Amino acid sequence: MSGGESHPEPLVGPVVLIGPPGAGKSTVGALAARRLGLPFLDLDDEIARAAGSSVDELFVAEGETSFRVREAAALHAALDGRNVVIAAGAGVVDAAPNRTALARAHVIWLDVDDDTALLRLAGARPWLPADREEQRTAYRLREARRRALRATLAAARVDGRAAPDVAAAALSDVVAALPLPVAEWRGDALAEPRVVERAAAEPSGLVAGGLALIDDGVPQAVPGVRLPGGERSKTTAGLERVLRVLHASYGRARARQDAEPIVAVGGGAFLDVVGTAAALWRRGTPWIAVPTTPLAMADAALGGKTALDLDDTKNALGAFHAPDETQLWLGFLASASAVQLADGQAEALKHAWLTGTPLEDKAEPARWVRRSLAIKAGVVARDPRERGLRRALNLGHTVGHALERVHGLSHGEAVRRGLLATLWLSEELLGLDRAVSSWLRPTVAALGPLPPFALDAERAQQALSRDKKGGRFVLLAALGRPVLVTPPAALVPEALAVAARGTELPP
Repeated sequence: MSGGESHPEPLVGPVVLIGPPGAGKSTVGALAARRLGLPFLDLDDEIARAAGSSVDELFVAEGETSFRVREAAALHAALDGRNVVIAAGAGVVDAAPNRTALARAHVIWLDVDDDTALLRLAGARPWLPADREEQRTAYRLREARRRALRATLAAARVDGRAAPDVAAAALSDVVAALPLPVAEWRGDALAEPRVVERAAAEPSGLVAGGLALIDDGVPQAVPGVRLPGGERSKTTAGLERVLRVLHASYGRARARQDAEPIVAVGGGAFLDVVGTAAALWRRGTPWIAVPTTPLAMADAALGGKTALDLDDTKNALGAFHAPDETQLWLGFLASASAVQLADGQAEALKHAWLTGTPLEDKAEPARWVRRSLAIKAGVVARDPRERGLRRALNLGHTVGHALERVHGLSHGEAVRRGLLATLWLSEELLGLDRAVSSWLRPTVAALGPLPPFALDAERAQQALSRDKKGGRFVLLAALGRPVLVTPPAALVPEALAVAARGTELPP
């Protein structure tokens, strides 16, 4: 890497080390985290800090049951989406709620055999006298049961018998190669968060049982209150317009306050403004998102990161207020324009790069819409408030948003140009294999030509300086391996120039 930029931060979300007592989770985890440039958190240390007493003292004074309650609380607090390595206690797998919570993390099993663990533990744990035969027998029985639980939870297993630095090197390699999580479709619904594919014959069936607000750009006849949509609606004036409709509607039907959600039917910008209004109305009102454009289906309708633009700053205002349900009706795709399809395909291409998988056939939008939803759902479920992992979804968007605001490009074109800038920066800063970038560049061009245009470099850099990501870019250390980097200031104008040049080959 060139001088001046930050150490790349792997965008992996929380990584939890599980394993038997004596496996070395605290020592090896801390060493691996240092190698990766990630923070490290020892769950026992968090418990002791909160209690004002050491874990040894807590175990002796309160007993194991009380300690496990403290442990569960510490685990749930730690799993907030950050990119962090967490060392958990051996017994964290015993409780079913803990095992459910661990589904929001990458779980890695640092393992040692019983004899090695007992040798390391001799005299080290006051509550575990491992030097008496009856205690050794109880330990083996307990760990046999836990091994079965760990096997179902762990995405990978690392040998903890090696020297700490050797085990840490192996662990850091595993963490660096962790894939982005992808949610599973179960019939016509995604596991989490809730996305339901509707097979309604008419879109009118999508808004039954709620106060329906309809984007006026929706060509289908959907019953409800029609309001302006599009990017120009993502303003404080657009928000006020929606809030006044809610005030008038709920004022006439007071029972609606508790009985009916707000149903937003429209494109991504419209869902943003209605979602923000839902977050504000009565300090948070349930709402349902019904996306009608390919972009909204593939990205904007899921995750609850609602937003408004302010002056030249995109998404400057907003709230985290996830819809109770996202209803996917693929019939809306039939009326999508070529520009709308290209916008959605740009997000699908971003998701493909993040997961290292080919883009689904662009001639079949239903396939890449469903795939994109599964990828975004998997990420959002682990990091709903964008503390770490979810930042990976900004791939191509830092430069893209600046060009979108300054030059009025469509979202899809701006993101595709941002992806080209991402590739260039990834080569320059991270040494991305040029064979990989040579394979990826044509996938951008395959979605349509990007001719060069005259860049307003000064305004574009001003827009970047106001970006809420604080000058940090999502780059690719390898295909499917996003990292967060602050590039040297001198390279930013060149990255913008690469985006403006588009798919034209450099001179």
